[in-house]
Amino acid sequence: CADVTGVQTCALPILLLTDKPGKPKNFKPKEVWADNILLGWDAPDDDGGVPIQNYVVESKNMSKRGQAWTKAGKLRVVDTPPSLSCAVTLSRATSFQGQSPTTELRAKKLNPGDEYVFRVAAVNPEGQGPWQELKQPIKATDPYGDKTICLLCLLYLLQLNITITTSAAFLQNN
Repeated sequence: CADVTGVQTCALPILLLTDKPGKPKNFKPKEVWADNILLGWDAPDDDGGVPIQNYVVESKNMSKRGQAWTKAGKLRVVDTPPSLSCAVTLSRATSFQGQSPTTELRAKKLNPGDEYVFRVAAVNPEGQGPWQELKQPIKATDPYGDKTICLLCLLYLLQLNITITTSAAFLQNN
C-alpha cells in the first residue's frame, strides 16, 4: 500500500446503503373538474440514497362498491440536471402530464359526480416506497356547477344569434 514517497494509498471497500424511497409529500388536488382532477405532490424527503426513477399513481372510485385500486398512471422521472423533467407512460385511458421536483398529474376520463381517492408512491432501483394517500375523497364536479356552464352556453348561443341577425340585416340594407 506504500509508494516511494512514503504516501500510502489503499483500496478500501465502501459500503453504500440504499433503500426504497419515502412517501411523497404535500399530496393534494390542485384543480377539480367533472371529468378530470389535477393532482400535485413534492418529492419525498428521503430518496433512499439513489435517484427516484418514477412515481406510481393509483385511483379508486368510491362511488362504486367493492372498487379496487386501479393503476392510473406511471410518471417516469428523466434526469436532466439541473432540473428534473417527466415523461409519461399511460395506463388505461388515463393520461397525465407533469414536471418534477414538484410533480403534477392530471387524471382524466373520470365519471362526473363520482368520488375518487388517489394515492402516489415513489420508485427507485431498490423498489417502491410507501403510498401517500389523499386524506379525503374528491368529488369529480365542475367548480362553477352545471347551471353556470349552461348559462355560459346560453350566452354564447345568444351572441351567435345576435351576430347572425346583425349580419343578415346588414346584407339586406346593402
